[in-house]
Amino acid sequence: MSENEVKEIGVPAHYIDQIIPDYKGNHLIEALPPILTKGEVYEKLAYYPTISEELKKLDGVYRIHLVKSTVESYFQPFQFHIELEQKISVCIRQGYVDRNPLNPKQIKKLYESHSKIVNKEPYEYCLQEQGKEGHSGLVFIGSSGIGKSTSMDKILGLYPQVISHEKLTRIQITYLKINCAYNGGLVGLCYNFLRRLII
Repeated sequence: MSENEVKEIGVPAHYIDQIIPDYKGNHLIEALPPILTKGEVYEKLAYYPTISEELKKLDGVYRIHLVKSTVESYFQPFQFHIELEQKISVCIRQGYVDRNPLNPKQIKKLYESHSKIVNKEPYEYCLQEQGKEGHSGLVFIGSSGIGKSTSMDKILGLYPQVISHEKLTRIQITYLKINCAYNGGLVGLCYNFLRRLII
């Protein structure tokens, strides 16, 4: 690869016109997949494995070997899966509302922050000064083994994890799924964060 060639990371951005006024003109939101209806969410999440007639006719000693892969790939969405997808959709999009890369105020703030970091000047990130930024989130808690990770993986799988914006010469990471450290420590969480970001 020559010096002028840039390795493309992620999927190329394709911008979709938005219906929600706050989302219009924000390429980070316009590059996301369309907002889905409840029916579309159900269709995209549901997976019912098909088993050929030939396999169904096999003796039980062989069919038992098909059970694990069949059960693991099966996914039946319920109402809470649809609600969870809607919450994640809102969180992702709302997180970009005050981070419009085409907004002159945002561009100025980005360059000022970058300049302070590069010149090793004191730089303090204050949420109160950032307005509504960082206030969008959700908590997903439940007992072990009930399908939290599977549900999150299926829903996050509806989004490209990395989008490449040629127009903006930027890479957009739409989500980062980080597992808690085995000991629940902050150092382990930071390590998992950096490890996921590098991969």
